[in-house]
Amino acid sequence: MASLASEQLTAEQARARVEQARRAGLRERMHVELTDAEFDATPGALDRVYEIAAAKARDALRGAA
Repeated sequence: MASLASEQLTAEQARARVEQARRAGLRERMHVELTDAEFDATPGALDRVYEIAAAKARDALRGAA
């Protein structure tokens, strides 16, 4: 049981992996070559990405209507 438990991620490790994957995925989809440090240093970067994505989605829906 102890060896099985040691193979599992802690909650903090799981959160860190999700955050890392999210940042990498966003940069990849947006074709932006930012380092983690650059991304983290940009205040509100993730919020801004969501705003841009929402605007693009609204524009696409308006075009389809």
